[in-house]
Amino acid sequence: MTDEPIFPNFSYLDAPSAAAAIRKRGSGCGRVAWIAMIHLGLWACSPLGRGESAFAGPEAIRQRLSIGSEPLLVAQWESETRSPRESAVDQDLTQLQQLCGRPDAALASVATRLAKIPGFGARVDDPDRLSFALRASGSPYVWPRAWSVVLPGHRFNPELVSTRFSRWLRTFNDGGERRCGLARLETAENTVFAAVASDVVADILSPLPTRARTGQWLDLRVRLLSEASDAKVILEGPSNEPIVVPASLSHGEVRSRFPMSGPGAWLVQVLATMSTGPRPVAEAEVFVDEEPPRQPEKRPAPGESAGRQAEDPTEALYLMLNGSRVKEGRKSLPRDRRLDRLATEHAQAMLAAGHIGHDVGDGSPKFRLENAGIFAALAGENVAHAADAARAHRAFWASPSHRSNILHRGFRNVGLAVIRGPDGTVWACELFAALD
Repeated sequence: MTDEPIFPNFSYLDAPSAAAAIRKRGSGCGRVAWIAMIHLGLWACSPLGRGESAFAGPEAIRQRLSIGSEPLLVAQWESETRSPRESAVDQDLTQLQQLCGRPDAALASVATRLAKIPGFGARVDDPDRLSFALRASGSPYVWPRAWSVVLPGHRFNPELVSTRFSRWLRTFNDGGERRCGLARLETAENTVFAAVASDVVADILSPLPTRARTGQWLDLRVRLLSEASDAKVILEGPSNEPIVVPASLSHGEVRSRFPMSGPGAWLVQVLATMSTGPRPVAEAEVFVDEEPPRQPEKRPAPGESAGRQAEDPTEALYLMLNGSRVKEGRKSLPRDRRLDRLATEHAQAMLAAGHIGHDVGDGSPKFRLENAGIFAALAGENVAHAADAARAHRAFWASPSHRSNILHRGFRNVGLAVIRGPDGTVWACELFAALD
């Protein structure tokens, strides 16, 4: 990304989440173990809680599960990415579907896969696995949220499941149209319900192929479901440098045409500027001159191991940020106390508002900087709601627009904050600037 005028790219991410709101409650249908997962993306935010995963719960529950430890995520990729994908609803799931929103076949496919994975949500790379499943299903949605429940036996109280499911659905609101996929799986000893939901703000109307060849031109046509003032299309290829390609926004549609310049895996991301600031609204993967992988790669983000040196989550995020910059040939960024203070205030504001954004009632990054008497030649911001600092960093790195901020050569200073909420999740803010 080249240097641009002041405040060129404030991007943010609702980072992948891990296991959330993990509770075990007694009921007329027996003991229930709950897990809610919110992703970036992955589950789009965080492990809302520090208890045990529903699938990786007490040994008694683990033993009752009669399915393998890794049956999923060896995917058969769809030939194209598009949305929406219409879906019929199983009669047994009608009540939950009415609570969740418009049914979507791709999300239902992912929910079916997740229902087969004991312990899903407990591993640091589970957000990556959820994202992999979503892309393999041909869905462009970002910030998916996942939820599941294991019920011992095959008799259950539908009102109890609906109540817990409704409570989970109220924990997020990313705007747009809520879409949902549901699955029910019966093992020898248990019944598993799983859901994957996304608040959709864009649809890919002209399908993007999953496979392409070097030099092939692709046409992208995206319909926005919420008002936007600007949009851009970013490509991330085999190298770590994101590329911005020409794009237009007119009458709620984003259009772009670009060539596949070389072999390898490419991520196409559409970024739109909405009321809360720029945000990813659609993503697709294109594999040029190679076949899609059959399972997700176990690939930590650059710099991720550096965070293990610090117990404080803010310091851990800072070490991971500079670790990734150094690995990619960039200079480390020194922390600035004034930027730290603004990042902390904004992270606290997001926690109080209950959602992420660049403006959650406290003003845009430009306003916040200038109001503090800080004038920068260049500035950018990444924000996330995640399970922990490591997942926030990994989610930032996985997103082309956020990686652009991390690797931008023009930034000379950074302020960071990681605030832990009462549910155990973290709200993170990275504020980049080129200060005099």
